[in-house]
Amino acid sequence: MGNKWILKTKNYVEGKYRLFCLPYAGGGAGIYRNWQQYFDDRIEVCPIQLPGRENRMNEMLIDDAMLLSQMIVRGLMAYQDKPFSIFGYSAGGILAYEMAKLTKKIWNNSPDGLFMGATTLDFSYQKDSVCNKGEDEFIQYLLELGGTNEESIKSQEFRKVFMPIIRNDYKMTTDYKCSGVTKEFPICAFASKEDEEVPYAKTLELKDYTMDFEIHDFEGKHFFINEHQEKMCQIINDIILERFLINEL
Repeated sequence: MGNKWILKTKNYVEGKYRLFCLPYAGGGAGIYRNWQQYFDDRIEVCPIQLPGRENRMNEMLIDDAMLLSQMIVRGLMAYQDKPFSIFGYSAGGILAYEMAKLTKKIWNNSPDGLFMGATTLDFSYQKDSVCNKGEDEFIQYLLELGGTNEESIKSQEFRKVFMPIIRNDYKMTTDYKCSGVTKEFPICAFASKEDEEVPYAKTLELKDYTMDFEIHDFEGKHFFINEHQEKMCQIINDIILERFLINEL
């Protein structure tokens, strides 16, 4: 089925189970373009494309996490027919958590679990230190963060095209206030003790949002997803097969 919210990659499969994937700040669905190859064919990887980036560049950016979560869930009404889990990395983590609550309310269908990488549900600690930086200072901050090479990040195209998206997403995360804690969804977290953007202790706080928590340690800075995507996918794949798709084995 065609849907502007889902990026159909070249190796996309129609599976028995869906994994919705939400990007980090400044990112688009394209960061998950290679993920399908690491999953069992019964698992359908569904990268979610947010407005204002990649093939939706002509649309308005949304800096309200609650509004954006509602838009995503309502935009994916046709995708509620299969069991599913949600993955969110960094800024995508708050969207994943709010989506989980909304799918129960709007779809009457809840995710089996949440997978959350390098994230927290309280980014308010970043507000003064990040959002008020001038352009050059912000670019230097992004360079130190990693994830983008120096040549690209200092180009005029980056300043014109990507800086507004990144600033929008940082505003979304730092303005976010959790709409209410629910502990009914299992949470599997991924974190690095080298991550200075989202400290390990902040990701560990996710245990307060669930009765079923586990955390997997990785090496690397904030974008450790880029270095360890295969390992991360394997963990997610195994959990889905062993816990959520067990009747299909």
